[in-house]
Amino acid sequence: MKKLRVYLDTSVIGGCFDAEFSEWSETLMDDFRSGRYLAVVSDVVEKEIEAAPDFVRDLYTEILELPAEVIRVDEGALLLVERYMEQHVLTQRFMDDMLHIALGACRT
Repeated sequence: MKKLRVYLDTSVIGGCFDAEFSEWSETLMDDFRSGRYLAVVSDVVEKEIEAAPDFVRDLYTEILELPAEVIRVDEGALLLVERYMEQHVLTQRFMDDMLHIALGACRT
């Protein structure tokens, strides 16, 4: 049976270190570590992680070694972002968030 692919945005990775979200984020990380799910991250996450604290970057490195799948922003994701903006789902200010949503919808 094919593994369920789960898209992770940067906030889920950082959530492992946030008291409010750590229980859920760590449970998901355990599912990746056990091989239950396949972690999917994107070039958007790669860019955002560069500004994160070392401990968050270290966890990201661990995720990549599990292994994880890295996807890239493509035409389909950009078209979906355009639709989000046309429908006023979010504004240009939240471009990275729209890209995360589009990538999770199109590529997982």
